[in-house]
Amino acid sequence: MLSLQPKAHIGLYKKMGKMLIMFLEMALSIFTVQTAGKTVLYQLENAVGDRIIARWTNNKYYAGKIASISEEDIGILFDDGDKITHPFEDVTAVFPDTVPESVEYKDHVIAPWKGSYRQYIGYVIEVSESQGFKVRFDDNDEAWYQKDQLRILPDASTAHDVGARVFARWTNGLYYKGFVSKSNLSSVSINYDDGDKIILPKNDKAAVIHDKVPAEEKVQIGQEVIGYWPGRVRYYPGHISHLCDGGNKYFLKFNDGDERCEAVYEIRTVSEVGDRIIARWTNNKYYAGKITSISEKDIGIFFDDGDRIRHPLDDITAVFPDTVPEFVAYKDHVIAPWKGSYRQYIGYVIEVSESQGFKVRFDDNDEAWYQKDQLRILPDAATAHDVGARVFARWTNGLYYKGFVSKSDLSSVSINYDDGDKITLSKIDNAAVILDKIPEEDQVKIDEKVIGYWPGRVRYYPGHISHLCDDGIKYFLKFDDGDERCEEIYEIRSVSEYIQFKI
Repeated sequence: MLSLQPKAHIGLYKKMGKMLIMFLEMALSIFTVQTAGKTVLYQLENAVGDRIIARWTNNKYYAGKIASISEEDIGILFDDGDKITHPFEDVTAVFPDTVPESVEYKDHVIAPWKGSYRQYIGYVIEVSESQGFKVRFDDNDEAWYQKDQLRILPDASTAHDVGARVFARWTNGLYYKGFVSKSNLSSVSINYDDGDKIILPKNDKAAVIHDKVPAEEKVQIGQEVIGYWPGRVRYYPGHISHLCDGGNKYFLKFNDGDERCEAVYEIRTVSEVGDRIIARWTNNKYYAGKITSISEKDIGIFFDDGDRIRHPLDDITAVFPDTVPEFVAYKDHVIAPWKGSYRQYIGYVIEVSESQGFKVRFDDNDEAWYQKDQLRILPDAATAHDVGARVFARWTNGLYYKGFVSKSDLSSVSINYDDGDKITLSKIDNAAVILDKIPEEDQVKIDEKVIGYWPGRVRYYPGHISHLCDDGIKYFLKFDDGDERCEEIYEIRSVSEYIQFKI
C-alpha cells in the first residue's frame, strides 16, 4: 500500500515517473492530509477516476474526478464538464471527496450554501450535539451542517506555501483573503478571491498572514493582529488591548481608531507567542530562541541560553522564523553556525555544489561548506536606510565597516557596528551608508564607484572599477589609497546602486 503525503509525494512522482502513474492507476493509494493537528486518512481506489473536490479559478471548490496524473500535476474533470490542471505542490488544490472521520471547533471546512453545487470556505465556530456544526463562511454568512455535508480543507504548513489560504495585505493596507499561487526565495504571489493579484515580499512579516484560527493560549495582550469588522470581508490591522467582560473575547483596538470585542475565530495573529525563531543579540550575532511576548511596538525573545531581549517590530532583520529554507542559491544572505557553535554568524553563499552543498563566506572572511538544513536566510532590507538593514557604514577614517541600522529618521540613520561602536550619518550623503548586498553582474559598470575587500581585513575600502581582469569574470579594482586587486563579484558593494534607487 502506497502512502502519499501532499508535499512528500512530489519527489516520489519525479523519481518514479510513468511507473508510478501506472501503479497509481492500478493500486490502492492513501493520501494523508494534515488538518488542525490531526491526521485524516482518505482511501482512494484507482487514483484516476477517483472522486475529489478541487479548486476552480474563482477560488471556490467543486466536485469532480481525477482525469489524469503526470509527474508534475494532476488533471481534474469537474461534474459540470469544466477541466483544470493543478500542480502537486499546491496543498489545497485537490483533495478527496470523502466524509471526514471527525469535525471539531475551529476546523477549516468547505460546504455548499443552500443546496448549491459550489463549495464555499469557512470555519466551524460552534458545535452542538443536536444541531451539528455551525460554519461561518468567508463572506460572513453562517449556517448549521451535519458532518456528512462538510469536507476538511487541508492546511498549509506556513503562509508562504503554494496553496496556503491566507490574508494578504493589499495596497490600501487592509487584508483580503486569497491563495498563494507561487512562492520563491524572496516573494509570494497571491490570487485574491475577487480576482486581483499581488506579489509580496517574504521578509515583510505582516504582508501575508496564514488564515488559521489561533489557539487561545497564543493570543496575548498587546499582540499585533488583524481583525473582523461586521459586514466586511476584508480584515483590519490592530492590536489586542485587553480581554472583554467575561474573558471569552478580545478587545481589539484597530489602527484606524475603531474598537470591538472579537471572538478568537475573528482574529488572525501576525506572529504567535511560543514560535521558534532566530534573533539578533546586542553583539550583532544571531541565536535561537522563542517568542515570549508581542506588544504594539516590539517583540520579546527568550533565547535558549536564558538571555532575553526586546526588538522593535520595524527592525526587519532582528527576528525571523527558525525554519529550513525552501531554496538556497548563490549570493543568498544567510546565517550559519561555525564548527558546532550555537552562535549564528552572517555570511553569503559564494558557491553551490551538488556534492558539497553551499559554500559560505562569513563576514570575518572564514569560509565553510554547509547543507541546506544548516542555513537560515537573513531577511533583506529594501534600502540602506531601513531599520534593521545590514550595511557597510563609513567610519571617521573614511573606511567602511559592517553593522545594522538601529534608527532612521527623516535626515539621518544610526548605525550599530559589529565591534560595538555607534555612529549617526546623514541620509543626504549617499556614500555614507551602503546596503550589504552583492550586486548583479549587469549592474557593475567600468569606472563605477564601489567599496571592496582586501585580504585579511573585515573593513572595506573605497575605490572604482578600472576594467575586467584577464579571466573576464573578476573586476580590477583601483582603491583610492593606490592599491589594486582583482575582486570577485561578492567582494564588492556598489555605491551608485543606492544613489540610483534614491533618484
